[in-house]
Amino acid sequence: MSLIHAYEKLGQGIDILATSPGPIKERLMKAFLDALAEVREDALPPEARPRWRQVWRRVTAVQGKPNEGRLVASIGALRDDEATLVAEQIVTIHAIVQLAVPMKDAGRVADVAPLGAVASRQPPGSSRPGPAAD
Repeated sequence: MSLIHAYEKLGQGIDILATSPGPIKERLMKAFLDALAEVREDALPPEARPRWRQVWRRVTAVQGKPNEGRLVASIGALRDDEATLVAEQIVTIHAIVQLAVPMKDAGRVADVAPLGAVASRQPPGSSRPGPAAD
């Protein structure tokens, strides 16, 4: 797995966490099953690896029952506040990885918005003022 692939998968995971319906543990589970489980520690920059190890330990800590994997059992056992902390760590790891992605490659990464890009967009028909014009 390359740095770019890890960046893409982390971005997909964040998108799932932010936009999927349901409680945080369901969104976290979906993010791991659909994207984050593919992220490999050795593809991350050194400064992101301790955080990723911590996240991975949290989401694989519980031995699953027969026909239930570690991710399902471990995320299911988290309290909502713990699941939120894991999600926050994923956002932080993505930011660290984003800084390590060479600028020439950042433009070729499809469907991954830079952090903050989604938050600054105004929904259609919203009466909330948008960002100030320069």
